[in-house]
Amino acid sequence: MSLWPVLFALMACSTPPELGPDPDATARTANMLCTLLAKADTECTASGGHVITLGHTLDLLATKTMEHRALGTTTFEHNVSVRVDGQEAPQLLLLVAGAGSSPGAALDQAATVWVSVLGAALADRLKDDGRLTFLQRLQDDQAPPPAFQTKAWVAYPGWTILLGQRTEAKPVDIQALLDAAAPIYTAWPTPEGSTHVLQVYAEVQDGALVDPRCTVDGQPSRQLCDLAVTVPLPRGHYVLRQSFVLRPGLLAPPPPHVAPAE
Repeated sequence: MSLWPVLFALMACSTPPELGPDPDATARTANMLCTLLAKADTECTASGGHVITLGHTLDLLATKTMEHRALGTTTFEHNVSVRVDGQEAPQLLLLVAGAGSSPGAALDQAATVWVSVLGAALADRLKDDGRLTFLQRLQDDQAPPPAFQTKAWVAYPGWTILLGQRTEAKPVDIQALLDAAAPIYTAWPTPEGSTHVLQVYAEVQDGALVDPRCTVDGQPSRQLCDLAVTVPLPRGHYVLRQSFVLRPGLLAPPPPHVAPAE
């Protein structure tokens, strides 16, 4: 039995009439990003979808593509786009879904998914100072590892989302996922300041990807799916979502340790 119908229940029902830009979802997503950064002692202000942080401006827009309410549960699906310093960044487009006992709870879940999957990694890309990533600063043992140096690229991983049951306790080897995708990012040009996004989003059955919905720079990518299915994964029946924000160049060295004054 596939997990997609369970995770996205009723999404194939008739299309609701009020789709399009969702100011409430946009504001909640921006506020959720600032909440995370504030926990890492990083200044961040949000007004609607306009975010100022780390010396940059981000303009978020959540566009509702699905809404369904049944049996006391509200389900939303949004495409979240981002402008960085006033410039379009189509590679940052991300589809998120949320479900909850109220519309607000569903929107908050979707906002949390965006921040976990992409927003925190994007902030790491903007900070880019060799320190702990924002997710690592939460001191959660489930936080992803630090940034990777891979070929001529630095990759900032998002939170590894696993929904379902694993029958093996071993973690997902996200370094192996990134390495498998090397034929994609080694073919990219490397202009300074560029940013790319890889996302593996798939059902896992018995250690193999099933029906993967991979994207490269916000667009469906069969090539990334074909590369990802070669990576052994923990056995079980679950949905895996893993993203990477990449930029060309070398990983910044950590700041020098300064001994406390005596």
